[in-house]
Amino acid sequence: MMGSASFMGRLLAASLTAGAALCAIARVEWIEKDYDFGLMKEVAGPKTGVSRFVNLGPDTVSIFNVRPSCGCTSADWSDDPVAPGDTATVAYTYDPAMRPGRFEKSVKVQLSDGTRHSIRITGNVYGTPQSVAQLYPFEAGDLRLSEVAVNMGDVTRGRVPVKFVNAYLLSPDSVTPQVSSDIAGLKISPSVEHAGPGDLITYSLSYDPTKGDAYGPVEGTITFATPGNSGTLPWRAFVLPDAERLAITAGRQQPVCEPESALLDFGSVSRRDATLTAELIIRNPGKGDLEIFRIVPSHPALEVAPGPLRIKKGKRARVKVTLDPARLAPGAARHAITLLTSDPLRTRLDIPVALFAAE
Repeated sequence: MMGSASFMGRLLAASLTAGAALCAIARVEWIEKDYDFGLMKEVAGPKTGVSRFVNLGPDTVSIFNVRPSCGCTSADWSDDPVAPGDTATVAYTYDPAMRPGRFEKSVKVQLSDGTRHSIRITGNVYGTPQSVAQLYPFEAGDLRLSEVAVNMGDVTRGRVPVKFVNAYLLSPDSVTPQVSSDIAGLKISPSVEHAGPGDLITYSLSYDPTKGDAYGPVEGTITFATPGNSGTLPWRAFVLPDAERLAITAGRQQPVCEPESALLDFGSVSRRDATLTAELIIRNPGKGDLEIFRIVPSHPALEVAPGPLRIKKGKRARVKVTLDPARLAPGAARHAITLLTSDPLRTRLDIPVALFAAE
């Protein structure tokens, strides 16, 4: 009777040795326990391994239950009594379908004396191009990457955020991938330097914005190269001033960034019009000089002086905004102009830009 035996059958087998179990724990020794499937080809389908133990005690024992740690693994066993000196076998089958890369699972074995044993199974699945492409969509030479682009999001200057990118080696040979970037302040650290077929490398990307001098959007690329092949992954971040540091530095002499208008409205424009201009007026009613580190338009149809700009306390500045209607899509639109400033309470200030573009 195999693992598909009824629960009542297993319960009966357990009850046969219950009296002995109350007195002593069975003595079993695993002949083979943990199992390594090695490199498995996904295309070859499920693969089966076995573990065996011998009953060294004076009493009969049996396997009461076997439970794999996840649905990717099934198990088969006999719940017949194992007499002293006899052996028992637990078989387990791992299904590699849509599971490229290394794996580590467990198979829990419960014996009729109440003891529990854990079998560790490991392996590495060499995936098909189809399954790898679904999990690792970006192609970079012999590497397939888990991301099609890396966006660090908002990064405060002085902080060092970290992102992770997984790379699967879809190559029949072992290689040492080379990774480089054109981004100042970006450090790339692999989990392993050398990888074999089906191996997974995790790249840690830590970005220190103080290594560059830019505020606002920062863009670049990361190049992953294996012998004879390479691929380039887009990267971006948006660097913000450090409000906490600015507040400490300014003390009681903090500046204030205050636009005279909460909205820049171009009204209705024709896409055939020549470039239009408007003025953005910014006041500083604070107690210290205001630094505008950068002015960033959210749409390529808008152009402004990028900064930096210093506004003394009690003064104002005028910023010219240029609109190219030919670069707009038809219809109503709402964009923004972002000010990155030394005002600790408004290090980032988004001023909406409204317009309607007619044909």
